[in-house]
Amino acid sequence: MWTVARTPDSGSNQPAGAGSAVRSPGDRLTRRPINCAGFLICGGLIAYALHAQFDLGLDPCPLCIFQRIGIAALGVVFLIAALHHPRRWSARIYALLIAACLGCTGFIASARGA
Repeated sequence: MWTVARTPDSGSNQPAGAGSAVRSPGDRLTRRPINCAGFLICGGLIAYALHAQFDLGLDPCPLCIFQRIGIAALGVVFLIAALHHPRRWSARIYALLIAACLGCTGFIASARGA
C-alpha cells in the first residue's frame, strides 16, 4: 500500500519515496537541445554567408572565408555532440573541442587580419 506524503513546496500528494525534490525548469534542458541549437545556429550562419555570396553577389574576403571554415568546424562538433549525447567527462571533451574551434578560428582570423 502506498503511503502519501505531503511536500511543503508543491502542496500536492505524492507517494512516499517518489522523489519529492522540486525540479527547476533548467533541469529539463539537457545538453542535447543545446548542442542541436548550436548546430542550427552554425548552419544558419553558413546559409546566410552562402546567400550573401551567391544571391546578393557579395564576394567574401579572406577573413570571411576563414570564419566560414571555423563556423563549419564548430557546427560539425555541435552535431557530433548532439548525436552522441555525452555525459560527464565526455561532455567536457566536447566543451574543449568547441573552445578549440572557437580559439583557432579567432587566432587564424586575427593573424590573417594583422
